[in-house]
Amino acid sequence: MTLFVRAILLVVLVSAMAGSAFASSGLQRGSPVVSSVPSFFKSPLAAFTYIPCALCMVAGNLVFFNANGSFAIGHSIVSYVWNFGDGSAELKTTSPFVNHDYFGYPGKWLVTLTITTDDNVSDSVSQLVLFEVAPSFTVNLRILIVGKPVTFNASSSRSYGPTVGGYLWGFGDGTTGSGVVVTHTYSMPGAYRVNMTIATSQGNPTISRVFFVWRNPDVNGDGSVGVDDLIDVWTHQFTNTTQYDLDGDGACDTTDLIFVYLNQFQTI
Repeated sequence: MTLFVRAILLVVLVSAMAGSAFASSGLQRGSPVVSSVPSFFKSPLAAFTYIPCALCMVAGNLVFFNANGSFAIGHSIVSYVWNFGDGSAELKTTSPFVNHDYFGYPGKWLVTLTITTDDNVSDSVSQLVLFEVAPSFTVNLRILIVGKPVTFNASSSRSYGPTVGGYLWGFGDGTTGSGVVVTHTYSMPGAYRVNMTIATSQGNPTISRVFFVWRNPDVNGDGSVGVDDLIDVWTHQFTNTTQYDLDGDGACDTTDLIFVYLNQFQTI
């Protein structure tokens, strides 16, 4: 059988496997499929961002919350419980998007989000929300890869009054950074909750998002992901060869094959 024919058969096979795996995984759209939980990171991980509606013509202080950056491996997040930190009743939803209208002063609240998965595992995160500051950050990579520097940029953040004294980062792997723009390199695959805090004269609001870091799917190192990488990963399935264990779960398996397939013809 020629290499070309092998490649065609492999693409057809992986396509079928990808559809089956995603359909049966129970993951939310956009979450990576991981066959088991690596020992060096936790799942699920709660995270949220917020946007204060500082220019809205409404009574009170309206804040939009987004918990879509939370993460669960191999399971769906079935509930989001919000404690808005103002004495109001907790709110339980199935959607990661909520809003809350605050009244009175001081205009800052410690908000706690608790997420629970369909296997009844929970995680919580508490962050200060400051109405007159809108923290925000972006990343420069489509996919985070072990050993490849990733840049986090908070220049899109806004302050509507408080003096900003600095930007503080936690990368989820025990390391920290400071500055509006920071660069970080992860040494292991896994899920990491990245938080960004703005130090201000009225308090230090924080937002967070969870990112999954993979080993490079360009396993042959030619600068792009293609059929040859698919074949390499296919032939190393069910081994513990680190190079081909792209999600870091201890084995090269279907998850790694699907990840390579979905990133074909991409420059990593």
